[in-house]
Amino acid sequence: MTVLVKPGWSREAPDVRRDALIAACRDSLSDDGLAGTTVRSICRRAGVSPGLLRHYFSGIDDLIAATYADIAGRIDDVLDSAVCEAGDDSAARLIAYLTASFRAPVTDPALL
Repeated sequence: MTVLVKPGWSREAPDVRRDALIAACRDSLSDDGLAGTTVRSICRRAGVSPGLLRHYFSGIDDLIAATYADIAGRIDDVLDSAVCEAGDDSAARLIAYLTASFRAPVTDPALL
């Protein structure tokens, strides 16, 4: 009988690992605040070794900046989508922008 042993790690595409680090950083910032967000806490959440963070980012400050950029991009996408769906009327576009600004996911407590 042959027993296959699964390794404790898996090889993921670079974008998947990078996105996992950003998501873990976002969760750590939400749960622990900036002071509690450390390389170890982020890597534990992402399921990677601390050395892998330095492979994708120059350090924790670079990862935090990338996390904020990711969050800002997501918010921009939500607001842009709301404005586009409102059509060409400028008043409707403004109302759509303001309405979207005060709804999830923009007002998600974990995000704030």
